[in-house]
Amino acid sequence: MQPRSPRIPFHISYSDIVFVDTCQSDHNTVTYSYLWTIENYQAYSEEQITYSPHETLTNEIEFKLELETPKHSYDLSVHFVPKCSGKERFKCKVCVWIPADKEKSKSFKILTLPESAKFDLIKYNKLSDNSEILLEGDKLTIACEIIIFKSSIPVLESKLADDLGALLEEETLSDVTIVTGDGQKIKAHRLILSARSPVFMAMFKHPSKENELGCITIPDFNYNVIREMLRFIYTDQKPNMADIIEELLAAADKYCLDRLKAMCADFLLSSLSAENAAKLLKLADLYNMEYLKSRAVEFIKKNIDVVWETPEWKQLLNIKT
Repeated sequence: MQPRSPRIPFHISYSDIVFVDTCQSDHNTVTYSYLWTIENYQAYSEEQITYSPHETLTNEIEFKLELETPKHSYDLSVHFVPKCSGKERFKCKVCVWIPADKEKSKSFKILTLPESAKFDLIKYNKLSDNSEILLEGDKLTIACEIIIFKSSIPVLESKLADDLGALLEEETLSDVTIVTGDGQKIKAHRLILSARSPVFMAMFKHPSKENELGCITIPDFNYNVIREMLRFIYTDQKPNMADIIEELLAAADKYCLDRLKAMCADFLLSSLSAENAAKLLKLADLYNMEYLKSRAVEFIKKNIDVVWETPEWKQLLNIKT
């Protein structure tokens, strides 16, 4: 539930109410904060009622505030008046207070909207006697905080990754076969491959041998690499990388899987050392991974005396010359 904008127009005789902030404190509550500033307050007569315009709180809820100027020695009161457009009822906590009054804490009530409420803020004579502090610039500012309690019905965690992963593992309704470089076969689904990789999308969207035969041959990579790449495609989860990181990075680059490339770069960066710094620099340059490249260069500059003696660095220099 989020506040709407733009604000509802208000009549010229009304005092405007200003939306300040909204935040989701946890999964069960959303807090909305407002300030209502009334100009030229001391010109108001006793027993006069001042209205704010209706303010949109959520798609289903709006509210207004009514300030009742009391007779001398009585309480200054604010009415919270909500209006709900839907049938659903919302439980909320409404707090109203004068920020300039440091002696009194917030007044609050628990309501079930569209239930209204009245808040007694301050004695009228106290407000008059302390006008230099409480009515600075002849302005009365009232704060209003509304905490909406969301439904307590538990929402189950998503099983999308597990469900799609099961399609791959169980080969349910598969319509294409992938033949890996070591001759093994993996059954997959055109729609999922196309949705995740623009390379597969182009392959299946246009007339092609692979599309016609329902078979894709990938001679560059063996079964383990393709299996882990497909597991990422289906579940969006980090695959097993330890023994196939370079091949998996190459596969991610070939099939334009940018998130998988970033996962591979993060894995490589976690193992950055003097022994492999030159190798990581070469991979970063080859696959256009600027962040990994800059980190490798930074590491090499700081450790050049050690890196200089490694076989990987000497091999890199030989390639360059």
